[in-house]
Amino acid sequence: MTEKILQLNNEFIGNNGTKTLFVGLVSGLAVMFLLYSYLVGSIIFSVVARKDTEAKTREQRSAVGVLEVEYLKLAGQITLERAHALGFKEATSQVFAARKSAGLSLTTSGE
Repeated sequence: MTEKILQLNNEFIGNNGTKTLFVGLVSGLAVMFLLYSYLVGSIIFSVVARKDTEAKTREQRSAVGVLEVEYLKLAGQITLERAHALGFKEATSQVFAARKSAGLSLTTSGE
């Protein structure tokens, strides 16, 4: 039994053990290199996507600014005379809708 244990130890510690250790280290380095490459690529793609999004945001803000200026220009042109020219008429009979109270209200206990 002792000879078998010594024989197994010799096989592991000998060339076979060194080879296993070397293969394990090389495999670990390969996995670390692949993981590093993936993470760097992911970061690069994220930065490019962020820059693209920022450019699109600048374009949209510019378009909104142009529309705001146009709105303000048109809002300044609205007058009563222009409304009459466009066919709008003064409302003579105005009807308002009123909501009935539910009858319940909150009060403080001191009142």
